[in-house]
Amino acid sequence: MTTRPPARPAARRSAGGVEASSDGAGSSVVDGGHGPAVAAALKAGRAERGWSLDEVAERLRIPIAYLEALEEWRPDDLPDEPYRGAYQRAYAELLGIRLSAPPRVAARPPGLVPLWVVRVLASLLLVALVVLVGVQVDLWWRDRDEIAARLAPTPGPPDQRVRFEARAPMEVRWEVDGVAAPARALSRGDVLDLVAHDTISLVIPGAANTVIEYNGAPIAPSGDQRGERRLVFIDDVGGGPR
Repeated sequence: MTTRPPARPAARRSAGGVEASSDGAGSSVVDGGHGPAVAAALKAGRAERGWSLDEVAERLRIPIAYLEALEEWRPDDLPDEPYRGAYQRAYAELLGIRLSAPPRVAARPPGLVPLWVVRVLASLLLVALVVLVGVQVDLWWRDRDEIAARLAPTPGPPDQRVRFEARAPMEVRWEVDGVAAPARALSRGDVLDLVAHDTISLVIPGAANTVIEYNGAPIAPSGDQRGERRLVFIDDVGGGPR
């Protein structure tokens, strides 16, 4: 046979506005702002009366899970205010316990993102960064020649000019800025115009029967005019043949 707790004693209001039980035994006062102290008083008060949680839950119409959370002071397992404070006050009044102040429960901190979510997001961000860097390096590697050409200074117009006119049939060879051209047979009166930025090298069978101009000025190579000659025109040595 289940023993029900006795009916709640009528409460009287004192001059200070604090309710006290009228069972004649007096009521204990507990700091309502100290959750663990209230929880201990509730558990001890129920034990003194020999009541089970089922009996208290039936009396107060409060779920047993909430009563257990109140006795063990697990505020995270209780509903938010104002229900949490109302359950605590009702339980305390049933046991004849006076709370000196309304229960003060620290507000729950805002929900924090789980650590595993942070780690996953950080990993995805790192992967995206690596992929982005890889794409940029790949694009740079493919276009490196074009980029180098864009960054290289643009040379000015050629400032080395050699005009060679053959007065007799002959074969000549030449190089312009280090690039060699195949030998070419010239007939009498043929003219060869060469332009370069730095160096012009001209190989002729002999200086005789030729007319040579360098940058518009006629020149006459010194020395043997009959044997094969190699004339080199270098910009940084004053513009004359060598």
